[in-house]
Amino acid sequence: MRTLALAVLCFFLYDLVLAQQPTVKKLYYPNGKLRAEMVYIGETPSGFFREYTEKGQVRIEEYYINGKMDSVRREYYESGQLKSEARFRNGLRQGKVCEFYENGKIQSCATYRNDTLISFVKYYFYHPNGRLREETAINARGLLEGTKRTYHNSGALEIEENYVNGERTGEWRQYAANGLMKIYRTYKDGRRDGEEYIYSEEGKLEEINTYREGEKIHVKRYDDKGNLVEELDERAILRQLRR
Repeated sequence: MRTLALAVLCFFLYDLVLAQQPTVKKLYYPNGKLRAEMVYIGETPSGFFREYTEKGQVRIEEYYINGKMDSVRREYYESGQLKSEARFRNGLRQGKVCEFYENGKIQSCATYRNDTLISFVKYYFYHPNGRLREETAINARGLLEGTKRTYHNSGALEIEENYVNGERTGEWRQYAANGLMKIYRTYKDGRRDGEEYIYSEEGKLEEINTYREGEKIHVKRYDDKGNLVEELDERAILRQLRR
């Protein structure tokens, strides 16, 4: 009896050891090509996961520990270029999560802690020549947040503006391709407020407009020598608008 019990115990221990050995499970396309493969320990994903295109290129790479995604997850374009990269720990996003255009340039980046967004999501757009065209940020509510910048084809700054919860606020600047200021104005709660300065291509002051809660209430116009040539108050502005 003692010998039988020992034999049964050894059998179960052996079976238990086998159950703890990693095995690779594979899935195939109808044409017989490998579609995906994943490492399991028992019935639990524990190791790498890879998904492939029908051409045999890696489309997704992941890694699991005890059934939860861990380490770096990567997704690729059919060309093989990196499409996205994210870091995980215990199944939760941790650290930077970035997406890329197929040419390798960054499309967006954000930072997570325990799967919660802790930074703005920054987006990048490019001119056909490859130079940066626009960079902007979105908050957790999907609204514009922080500084948004737009660039000329040459790479020179064109517009710089600031947002809080989707509304323009503070200083707004526009520049010519040569770097000279074209327009300077300020916003409050999404509306123009305060003085707006408009400049010629040569950088000379042409006009000063004063706004209050989005309404233009005063205008000053200057000639190319800097002399005041016209000044309008709120009533005069309204008369011009009614013509």
